[in-house]
Amino acid sequence: MGSYIKDLSLLGRDIDKVVIIDNSPSSYYLQPDNALPIQSWFFRQDDRQLGDLVPLLDDLAECENIPDSIKRYRMHFTEGYYKPPQNRIPPSLTIQASTPTTS
Repeated sequence: MGSYIKDLSLLGRDIDKVVIIDNSPSSYYLQPDNALPIQSWFFRQDDRQLGDLVPLLDDLAECENIPDSIKRYRMHFTEGYYKPPQNRIPPSLTIQASTPTTS
């Protein structure tokens, strides 16, 4: 059975602003630093990986350089797949907490 290689450069976009989510490492062989690996989900009713990625994707949407940002998140990859940290504070709460208020 063959595999597909997905070349993100063919999208015609700034490669530093592109992320690929895939269950096959051969799919993102050309741009591994842009990849968020996930487990195969076929026939798995309990699959929640895409939902687990939402906070990470929200953070990446604000980044200037996706590959550099993904590298910082690699510590949260267990068995090769992203596991969200349990004590994560959303960036919006951090920003609100550090902004002085005036009355």
